[in-house]
Amino acid sequence: MDIICDKSICTGCAACANICPKNAIKMLEDNKGFKYPYIDESICIDCNLCKAKCPAVNTLSSNFPLKLFACKNLNSEIRASSSSGGVFQELANYILDIKHGFVFGAAFDNEFKVKHLGVNNKQDLEKLKKSKYVQSNTDNIYVDFKKAIENNKSILFSGTPCQVEAVKNFIPSTNDNVFLLDLICHGVPSPKVFEDYKSLLEKKYKSKIININFRFKNETTTQNISVDFENGKNYTSSLCDGDLFYTLFLKDIILRESCYNCKYKQVPRISDITIADFWGIEKGSAKKLNDNKGVTLVLINTEKGLKLFENIKHKFEYLEVSLEDCVNYNCFSNFKKPETSATFWEDYLINGLKEV
Repeated sequence: MDIICDKSICTGCAACANICPKNAIKMLEDNKGFKYPYIDESICIDCNLCKAKCPAVNTLSSNFPLKLFACKNLNSEIRASSSSGGVFQELANYILDIKHGFVFGAAFDNEFKVKHLGVNNKQDLEKLKKSKYVQSNTDNIYVDFKKAIENNKSILFSGTPCQVEAVKNFIPSTNDNVFLLDLICHGVPSPKVFEDYKSLLEKKYKSKIININFRFKNETTTQNISVDFENGKNYTSSLCDGDLFYTLFLKDIILRESCYNCKYKQVPRISDITIADFWGIEKGSAKKLNDNKGVTLVLINTEKGLKLFENIKHKFEYLEVSLEDCVNYNCFSNFKKPETSATFWEDYLINGLKEV
């Protein structure tokens, strides 16, 4: 893959594999469970399209936010079923109900692996809601995204900033009906570790998993993981309780290598709209909105994004805020790879997750 970019900055977006005219590139997992491109040099024609579409080596223009808002949905049921303030659902509802278009985002499949897909109805939209703290597989999303554009459909594409830049670079579009939505990303943890974590839970509860909610809300916090099992049992743990996967994720131990060198943890932004949990809201000018039930930070980065937000803002109680209100508490800067990461991977690859 060094033909395309250095492995340490590869985001695994699969744009290179999708643009290759000879299907010479396959996305294969390394020993940590992260996908990287592998090139069959026997059929590669050295066209360099893979490198031309790689977001790791090609940086597109970005925008400083025009406006920033703290938002919480006026519909308490929508907010309760959302990770934070319920902004994503209203953006998606507008694209589906008013524009009759497509919404792309991360979903669990039947085995609770995370992949990107496109939906065009409210029932399937439920799959895209809520945070999934695992790297989403985008191997096959480009064909559907391109088809929706060619059919002149309104589109909302949501994902991590590197995924958003990948589709933006893959299929440049000046279409006013294509909206790009990214999130302020902490980093993406290993799908392999997540698979082993699920297996440990299924063995402990002696039953198959039927539902996973990374952001289950209770009376005191929005930071809980809840897992339901076929036999009716439930596992719930908060961040403070030391859940194994949450701990490894938030202590930055099992993140993809490119996350430690992320070029997107900054302002300006690559998307039309950026959303995030509004961490630190209790210390800023929007603290009166905080009720510990979730508030979304919204960065409006383009005029197109502003027009989209204008169509849904009546759904929220909202306040305009400054960048200073949120920059100290949200993931706008990189962090060092912890020393414990190397030790973890060495032990894990030899002994497995249970022993570690």
